Amino acid sequence: MQTFRVKDVQVAIALSFILLLLPITAFKSEAQSQRCDLSEIEQHTEQLEASRSTAELDRLFNSLLGCASQAVAPLMDILRNDDYAIAVRQRAAKALGQMGSEKAVAALIREAKNADSAIQDSVLEAIADINPQAQTIAALLLRNIASTDDQTLLQALSHGLGRISAHNPEQFSSRVAQFYQSLDRQNQFSQNTARSIFVSALGQTDASSQTVVSFLLTVLEQDTNEFVRAAAVDALIQISPDTQTTVPQFIHILGKRRETAYVKSKAAAALGKIGADAINPVITAMGQQEINSYWWSVTLIHLYRNPSTQEQVRRRTSGWISDLRENRAKFNGCRFVEFLFATDQATEEEVIAILETQDGACVMTLQSNGQQLLTVASTATQPIPIVCRLPWISRVVGRCRS
Repeated sequence: MQTFRVKDVQVAIALSFILLLLPITAFKSEAQSQRCDLSEIEQHTEQLEASRSTAELDRLFNSLLGCASQAVAPLMDILRNDDYAIAVRQRAAKALGQMGSEKAVAALIREAKNADSAIQDSVLEAIADINPQAQTIAALLLRNIASTDDQTLLQALSHGLGRISAHNPEQFSSRVAQFYQSLDRQNQFSQNTARSIFVSALGQTDASSQTVVSFLLTVLEQDTNEFVRAAAVDALIQISPDTQTTVPQFIHILGKRRETAYVKSKAAAALGKIGADAINPVITAMGQQEINSYWWSVTLIHLYRNPSTQEQVRRRTSGWISDLRENRAKFNGCRFVEFLFATDQATEEEVIAILETQDGACVMTLQSNGQQLLTVASTATQPIPIVCRLPWISRVVGRCRS
């Protein structure tokens, strides 16, 4: 049995919606399910105690699934009963997840919180692989995301939430935004990870209602945690086609003095993905010094790496590059070199001249577009000129070889 434990919180968040790519399980509604009498259900559960073959387990659990809500209580008993074989209890967990009723999922969540449970991993998988048509349990999942501090359970809940969100994006996204605001007002979030999952869930829905976009913009501007704000950037770029709203906001983020580098890097990457609609506003912001030289260089690199805007960036920045070449005091040398390399406009002489004015940290951080701009770790007792620490320069500059 593959375990479901993920110890790294950041990895857990990054992978939190991968199950959206899996096939959606068919959902049996009450109207489609058969009516089962209690004696028949009892007979099936008794047979499960003695069953050993996989084929027999399949037959019995399929029969119980056909009984729908009538089978929830017996399956919950099996889930909790240590007298049943582990394989039977694991199948009961999967069946409860497929049923997707609030009662069934609540039982799974309780068992998942039991650290001593022999089937905890299977229960977490059942929650993650929840029936995507079980819209009524969204609130239950959201409440538990907001209140739990167990990282493996958080990931499982967010997987399940993602599957439900994919099934009915518009309805789900509005519900999540409203529920988030309600919990936030009540101070019911136990940690920042939960808020990130809420915000990320909206980005998975492809729902671009103005209510959701406005909500994400508010989170981006007001949330106190950088990872939540970064999640809001990611969600906005995924769901909002309204670049007249998002582009100014992302440029504003780049210009905020107190914003973190992590969130700014997300905003720069988002502008690069937007492409053509972002070029003019970015260049205007450069001219008005709303963005410092570091971040507009980073943003222009992202725009250049977008195939749809590559030539336009080269054309629009040609005059800017000429101006900076004449007045180097205006720019951040490290970022200018990086931009020149990213746009294939660098010359060795120019790079040497610029880097001679920079410190070692600059050289160490220059990694652009696959170029060999990493320092070679030096054990020499004598100082080595900074420019000589670049492998390709050390081969062509005479004083580096002497």
